[in-house]
Amino acid sequence: MPSFLSEDKQARLIEAAYRCCLQIGLSDGTFNVDFKLTENGPKLLEINSRMGGYCIRDWLRKLYGIDIMLYSLMITSGIYPYIVLRTHPVDKILIGVMVIPSLHAKILKEESLRNLLYSMIEKEEIFFLEFLNLSENLPPYDKPFGNITVSGSTSQEAKLKLMEVCRVLDIDQPDYQVEQFIQNF
Repeated sequence: MPSFLSEDKQARLIEAAYRCCLQIGLSDGTFNVDFKLTENGPKLLEINSRMGGYCIRDWLRKLYGIDIMLYSLMITSGIYPYIVLRTHPVDKILIGVMVIPSLHAKILKEESLRNLLYSMIEKEEIFFLEFLNLSENLPPYDKPFGNITVSGSTSQEAKLKLMEVCRVLDIDQPDYQVEQFIQNF
């Protein structure tokens, strides 16, 4: 985040999301609309009447100063927030990767990796969002327990930083190749 799409493509997706929401009666609130942008235009994947994603709120706050959770609660309460969007481009890029119990639990369980993780967080080299406590009963499938994010002034810088963090913390593995996840950003 922010998007690497051209302003024209972003505008097409925003307009398509807006029209789809209106067509099914969603007008007030926060909605998650997922599209796939094809050569024939946007194709709707799904609409949810909720905020999207694990990290969206935190990333929006870091980049744009917008607290989408607060605004959702305000709208639900009948208070329509006044939101000033930044008109200038943001000066940093965020890119992150999810961590899953079967491959990455050691990040929190092994003392050396946990200390390294907390050191990186303290130095603000990374942002870490923890979704699940690994001491709790985990679901039988690999639901992410957290997200590790870095920032950079360019996409290339952010990707290089993320790859280094993922190597040091042993997130990048043969069964979880981070470089493949981030290659198109």
